[in-house]
Amino acid sequence: MDAAGYISEFMERTRRDPRIGTAHIGFFTVIVYLCDYNGNDSPCLRVHRNMLMTAAKISSASTLYRYLNELSDYGYITYRPSRNPVKGTLIGIVTKQNDENLKIEAR
Repeated sequence: MDAAGYISEFMERTRRDPRIGTAHIGFFTVIVYLCDYNGNDSPCLRVHRNMLMTAAKISSASTLYRYLNELSDYGYITYRPSRNPVKGTLIGIVTKQNDENLKIEAR
């Protein structure tokens, strides 16, 4: 699926979800953009906090983690934090296709 497909599906899934606000939509779009920018064929991304914060124009780490945790808790992404500065955090985009058995494998 291409970037527009991920965003379109996300918008369809969140249309009636009152928990999702404009900040969540913008943040999800940044995640999709970074997946596409890095040339990932799969809907997952390894990213460092600073890169994500810069791309999303978020200046507070607590705000970043709040959005990551909320999108993960609501079932729109999978989020596996990493304390390893070389590996980075693993984020997966949950789609209708992979919703029930999303498996993210470390690269």
